[in-house]
This record gives sequence, C-alpha cells and structure tokens, in this order.
Amino acid sequence: MLMSQIVGGKKYMTSDYVFAISISTGMCLFLFTNPKNVNNNNAGEMTYYKLFDGLLVLALYLSFDSFTSNWQGKLFEKYKISTLQMMAAVNFYSILLTFTSLTEQGDLIPALKIVFSTPELVRDCFLLSLCSAAGQLFVFYTIATFGAIVFVTIMTLRQALAILLSCLIYGHALTAVAFIGIIVVFVTLFIQTFLKCRKNLMLCKRNKDERREKSGDKRSFVLNQ
Repeated sequence: MLMSQIVGGKKYMTSDYVFAISISTGMCLFLFTNPKNVNNNNAGEMTYYKLFDGLLVLALYLSFDSFTSNWQGKLFEKYKISTLQMMAAVNFYSILLTFTSLTEQGDLIPALKIVFSTPELVRDCFLLSLCSAAGQLFVFYTIATFGAIVFVTIMTLRQALAILLSCLIYGHALTAVAFIGIIVVFVTLFIQTFLKCRKNLMLCKRNKDERREKSGDKRSFVLNQ
C-alpha cells in the first residue's frame, strides 16, 4: 500500500491499513513461529552482519516486488495496454537480461550445449514455460482489472495456503501461535470481503432507488402535462 501511494498516488481508508496490518501480522506469526531443526553448532555462527545482510536482501526484495506490480498497474491505467502487450514487454527484457548475464559469465554456450544434448530438458523447459505463460496471463489480468492491492492479497493468501498444505501433507509441526496467525489471516480476508460486498450491495440499491425516483418524476411530469 505504501508503494501504491508512492507510485500511483492512491489514497486508502483507515480500514484498509488495519486490514493490511492484520494480514501482515498473521503471516508473520505463521511464518516465524514454526519450530525448526537448527543445529546448535551452526546456530552460533550467525552474526549480526549476516542478519543485517539477510534483512537488507529481504527489504530489497519486498521493495522491488511491490514496485513491480504497482508500476504495472500504473502502465495499464495510463497507456491502456493489454495483458499480452505487458507480458511481451516483460519477457523481452527478461530474455535480454538473462542473455547478458549468461554471456558476461561465459555460461551461454555450455547452457545451450546442455539443452540441445538433453531432450528431456527441452520438454520440461517447454512445459514450464507454457505454465509460466499461462500464469502470467492471470497475473497481468488481475493487476489490470482489480489493481495491485488485490493481486498482492491473492499472492499472500496463496503463499499461506501453500505453506499450510505443505505442513499438512508432509507432516510438519505447527505451533499454536502459527495456527493463530492462520486464523487471523483468513478472518481478516473474510471480514474485508464481507464489507466490500455489503458496500457494493448498498451502492447498487442506492442506484436503483435513484433511478426509480427519476423515472417517477418523469412520469409525474408527463401526467401533469
């Protein structure tokens, strides 16, 4: 939401900030309270420098990730481009950056040799690219139609569901605090959806009443004439 304000200049209500903080709090409780098997010998190797580096990388990732969706939403609004045009532009620059990186590191020729010498790899890459392209269509359509905030909410919910299913399928232990975090996330999303639906219903009802009043005024005017 902060990036949306910076990039798009959008303003939000206080309830939107409350929902965002609630979802973030629930995700933090869920992600950072799970028991982990940590080796005591390696635990002492963690230094403040490593912790700072990790937090810095995480902050950069969150900043760039939030900027990307909001900037794409601004491009959709400003230039009225289609999802296919956005996907073509993003993939073009992705190919350009990947090609430049592989060439600079000297890994382009070895990578091509591995690809052409392994038919199974070509098949898997094709299937992966096909699924990725289909996913990008849904991503860009969501951003263009509903905005970056809705997209981020969907991705946050998807991440929570993926981690929850992983814990259930593979038998990973969850603490009571982690369950509370899950409940906070889903309850917040439910309340947010309920309030939006009620607001839309009230708006539709108000519009219908206004149309009825206008039609009634026109009829009375015709009868008086």
